[in-house]
Amino acid sequence: MTTDTLTIPTLIAQHAEDLAFVTEAETATTLEEFTSQLHTAEDTLVSVGIYMAEGLSDAAALLDQANTGTDGEKHLFLTRAAAQLAHLDDAIDEYRDMV
Repeated sequence: MTTDTLTIPTLIAQHAEDLAFVTEAETATTLEEFTSQLHTAEDTLVSVGIYMAEGLSDAAALLDQANTGTDGEKHLFLTRAAAQLAHLDDAIDEYRDMV
């Protein structure tokens, strides 16, 4: 993902559907829904031994900071949130194999 396309909506679009599978909720369309599901998913995934999901709550906090930060801060927070979310697909794939 390039810095031109690294936005809150693109991160939500990239991960929301799979995240909804883990949280058994409707696909998130807002930042508030998405961050809530990140917290829930971290609890769920870690509770079944998928420790690569640790840090999803950190990603949620970084996305909240990006949403309210200055333009210079937004890029930093988005980059850090994207790094925290980098292994989310792998964690969810592992979860799918378990259920």
